[in-house]
Amino acid sequence: MIDLPIWKALVARRKRQRLRGLIRGYALLKREGRIADLRALRNGLVDVAVASHASASTRFFGAGAEHLERMLRQFVLERYAGPALNRAIIYAKAKRGASVAHPMPRAWRRYLASSGVAVDHFRSAIAWAVVVLMRYLHGIVTLVRLLRSNLNNNSNAWAEIQGHYVYFDGLTAANIPQVGSSTASYDICSWYIRWPDRSHLITAVCHGVSEAGAVVVDGVTVKYERPPYEQLSGGHAIVRLALWGVWAVLAAGVGMLLGRWQKALLLAEAAKSRAVQLTTPDRLAVDYWFHYSGNVFRPMWTYEAERHGAAVTMYFYSTCDQIKLKSGYASQRFEWGPACWPRYVVWDTFQAAMLRRDLGPDPEMIISGPIHYSDAPLAVPPVSGTGFAVFDVQTNRRSAHFGISTLADFWAAYPDVHMRFLRDVRDVLAKCGGAMVLKGKRDIGSRGEKRYSALMQEFAASDGVILVNSGISAVRVIQCCCAGISIPFTSTALYVREQGLPSVYYDPTGWIQKDDLGAHGIPILSGKEELRAWVAAVLDTSGVPDAGDKGRAIVSGN
Repeated sequence: MIDLPIWKALVARRKRQRLRGLIRGYALLKREGRIADLRALRNGLVDVAVASHASASTRFFGAGAEHLERMLRQFVLERYAGPALNRAIIYAKAKRGASVAHPMPRAWRRYLASSGVAVDHFRSAIAWAVVVLMRYLHGIVTLVRLLRSNLNNNSNAWAEIQGHYVYFDGLTAANIPQVGSSTASYDICSWYIRWPDRSHLITAVCHGVSEAGAVVVDGVTVKYERPPYEQLSGGHAIVRLALWGVWAVLAAGVGMLLGRWQKALLLAEAAKSRAVQLTTPDRLAVDYWFHYSGNVFRPMWTYEAERHGAAVTMYFYSTCDQIKLKSGYASQRFEWGPACWPRYVVWDTFQAAMLRRDLGPDPEMIISGPIHYSDAPLAVPPVSGTGFAVFDVQTNRRSAHFGISTLADFWAAYPDVHMRFLRDVRDVLAKCGGAMVLKGKRDIGSRGEKRYSALMQEFAASDGVILVNSGISAVRVIQCCCAGISIPFTSTALYVREQGLPSVYYDPTGWIQKDDLGAHGIPILSGKEELRAWVAAVLDTSGVPDAGDKGRAIVSGN
């Protein structure tokens, strides 16, 4: 029997060996100009029908039955085509004798093999069978929880929502206004209430953060509400859900044993969909909002909600990163997959045009201007009149993610770009007499590079550098400053422009092209000399660049 410390050491050694292999493989593929082949491979995977023979049972899948094939593709792509598959493909492409062993359906295995990727069919098939079994068991647990939750809710007095409401899915405490806060909050709920194009029939904005108390913003209540699949009224609806559940579990189990895994894979989603089907329409929201964070899968229950008359909206809490390559723009359809959200709320015409390239003309695109997403009830540190809001992206360890997007090409060509950005900005601002007000995008914990943490400690002890808690809204930081400098292509640059202040992207490498549409019309500075000249012009009030005025014109023109 192997001692636990020895086993841990062997596992750690194996991880280091695989990481070194991935780094060498990625470097080899870049030298040979084969990164584009990987992008094409991933883009092609989007169109592979994972189960063309699937039985679209309306009794099981409800209103989503007519979209079943696309829904299956969405589900599998979102959950099993991420960084792990990226790494497996890169490793197999670059290392002689290696093959891809990854949980994936037969159609994926055939597609990869026909595309020249070595596939371990046996291990991949076994891994996929395990995945299906686990999803089936998860579906059973979900069904039991739904029944218990609806029983508990029906046994207690439940006050009906008076009037119409909109529901935001997937929020956390940082995305809702804080009770008793004395400052304006720049969270998504507050943004929606103040958005001119919102539905003015609503009396409440609801979310799923159960521990949050109700708060009123501009006459609209922001409060917790159960998701729509937990709003069954009366014992009759619960009994019908239970009887359906017994049949669905048996049907999915038998199908799984016969090799027809579709029902087992989507059992949990089907249970939620059935619950919404049994919910009375008056309990549903007028609009359900989902944020994009890799979500190409549209939940099955939203088709039922839509059939009841509710709208379904996908919104972007940030802009999109698809950097222009030297050879031109490269498609990244794998970013969105076969997404079929009926309505998208985007920041501007740049973002709408980029999505149109991949999604086509069918979805409705609503241009809203910059969307505020999260805030923390913390004060911004005191900032002088020469403070420049600086926004970077914390560096990931190379082992945390191996992507094949155009953005990844930039990071791969210049792995130290984050450090160079921060050091250049600090040096230029120090020489020009400006203060660096640095707010990181988010704290990524152990996934971050140790060099970055060391640099933050160095900055914390430096004069002229003010570190801001990453939870505080970028907007509140900007309001304390005279201009903003962002690393390409973070969304904060658009917030700066929205506030009417000079805003630029700074690329310390010169790799990013000046006409890249990813900048959304914001100037791109290359190298310390261009940055120094711009900072000097901002500090000289007679020569402040007109980036703020230009930005307002672009937004109003949308």
